Amino acid sequence: MLPLLDAGRARVLIPFLVFLLLVGVLYTSVSLASRRPLIESVTPTRAGVGETVTIQGRHFGSRRAEGRVRIGGHYLPNAAYTAWTDTEIRFRLPNEIGSGLLYVSTAQGLSDGVLFTNHRDIPRVEESTTRNPSAPFLAEPDSFELRIGELMILRGRRFGHQRAGGQVIFQYSGADGIQERTAGTDDADYELWTDREIHVRVPDGVDDGSVLVVTDRGRSEPRGLSVLRPVGEKFFGEAVNYVVTQRVTLSHVTTRPDISDSNTLFIYLTHPSGDASQQAVLSRESHETYAVYTDMSLVRFDDLTPYDMVEVTREFEVRRYPVRTEVRTASVPFQYRMPARFLTKYLAADPFVPTGSELIRSAARSAVGNQRNPHVKAGLLLTALRNRMSYDGTQGGASADDAIAAWEQRTGDAFDYAALYTAMLRASEVPARMIAGFLILDDGNATRHFWVEYYLQDFGWVPVDPALADGYLPEGFSLEAAGDRSATEFYFGNLDGRRVAFSNGVVARRPRRPDSRLEPVGASQLYALQTVLEERVGNVTGYILRRPTVELGR
Repeated sequence: MLPLLDAGRARVLIPFLVFLLLVGVLYTSVSLASRRPLIESVTPTRAGVGETVTIQGRHFGSRRAEGRVRIGGHYLPNAAYTAWTDTEIRFRLPNEIGSGLLYVSTAQGLSDGVLFTNHRDIPRVEESTTRNPSAPFLAEPDSFELRIGELMILRGRRFGHQRAGGQVIFQYSGADGIQERTAGTDDADYELWTDREIHVRVPDGVDDGSVLVVTDRGRSEPRGLSVLRPVGEKFFGEAVNYVVTQRVTLSHVTTRPDISDSNTLFIYLTHPSGDASQQAVLSRESHETYAVYTDMSLVRFDDLTPYDMVEVTREFEVRRYPVRTEVRTASVPFQYRMPARFLTKYLAADPFVPTGSELIRSAARSAVGNQRNPHVKAGLLLTALRNRMSYDGTQGGASADDAIAAWEQRTGDAFDYAALYTAMLRASEVPARMIAGFLILDDGNATRHFWVEYYLQDFGWVPVDPALADGYLPEGFSLEAAGDRSATEFYFGNLDGRRVAFSNGVVARRPRRPDSRLEPVGASQLYALQTVLEERVGNVTGYILRRPTVELGR
């Protein structure tokens, strides 16, 4: 039997053994790190579909096993590989793979990325650009590597001293082939626009591809863009196409000649909204619009009489994409680096979202506790909302006050669920916006609906449908999009394509005339979050304006 160590020897031996253990752990870590795949060259770095690409380097493994090649967030299919050794990988570029950073992944880790471009993602430059000395010119670099929401600085010449109608356009390979997305049509989307420099943030939903500047003088040559995705992935499914007819009927006008000898009526008509998950094009309209904005049009009528009856019809072609998100919770930044105006807009109260209510702020504090991760906060807040509320479609909410009343009564409709969830997110310092529009039923008809999106730094907008997640099931609406997952799980982070959005957040407008009278927003009229619906001036004292639910075709 070995004698026990005396206390003195133990005090010497134990630290020595701990030291040896740490040295072993460090050696193992260094050994594993040294086996991480290393890319030395990619030939060619630009290729077309079907062409062979060769990756040379070290530590790829003698056979593929768990090894994979990833380009722009998408892994190559098994059939694409033609050779795999420890120092060389060859593959044929498949049709479904676009442009982006190329990585080699093995059980030992992930290599550094190398920028790779699919030829189809390089837009064809109009011949007029090369011949037109007035067209915008983009200087170096040849490509950018940026995250969603990150500031892009474009330098060059001939951008124009003011933006006017200038645009920054992102081109990328989407679900339906090459797609174009503008950075934004409002001046607020651009942080700087001068003749030699543009500052604009990478918009949500774009993918690897290219970026270019367009002005009334022409189009610049494109520059490559690789979108880095440290927080997760967003996927858009096969588009669903709708023909949306917006019909408004005006009748039973009453006037008072003793007030004025003339009158004017402005009708504000919101467009179906446009973003990465939905595109809309106006295909037909019955009346010439008086003014057109990015999110709405204005129709004007003058000198109405009691005998007038007017129908305004507008038809849109809408493409709606299902959305799936995969968020890596541990990688979500706790701090936001977005502009102050963005945070102010999506953290403050508004006419529909009661963020300032102490009832809501207190409930939000209780739900999130000391949690700092915005994505985790969003899940905790949805659970708290579901635990408190039950669905009641008879509520008919149309304002922030209505949402507070629903909170106190513990029942509400889709408007109340969306308004309260948005308010709780904002109260917890998570930027969020309320979406208004329609759900498309199985028979092709539509019902008013509201849902929410919250923003994650370096990722973009994450969709949530709090009413459907709490078990609300409209008559004639099936949940087949959720697959084998519960509605609660699916509608936190994902959306089906059976909906049309008319406003992403508040559509705020000031009245055009200081002497006008505004009509209040009624719950039955609210399919867009408008601050102004109708504005009347002069001797009009009353009328009936029917804003029926939109009509849909396929």
